[in-house]
Amino acid sequence: MKKLFKEKTKKYYAIRLSDGDLFTYDDGKIAMGSRVYLERLIESVPYDFSEAKIVEVKPAQTRVKNKT
Repeated sequence: MKKLFKEKTKKYYAIRLSDGDLFTYDDGKIAMGSRVYLERLIESVPYDFSEAKIVEVKPAQTRVKNKT
């Protein structure tokens, strides 16, 4: 059955700013999603994303690990 219904592990990403904080929306929620979504968010939002990194996060945990 696993060959027919493969388990998909969806990875979530967030934007780590140069000061070490995660980028949040105006309502205080952390901006999380796929890597493509966050790249489009960086392009469209008028905010200084210089030296910002997209890092992998686990939504159930508050710890973020760097991916370079």
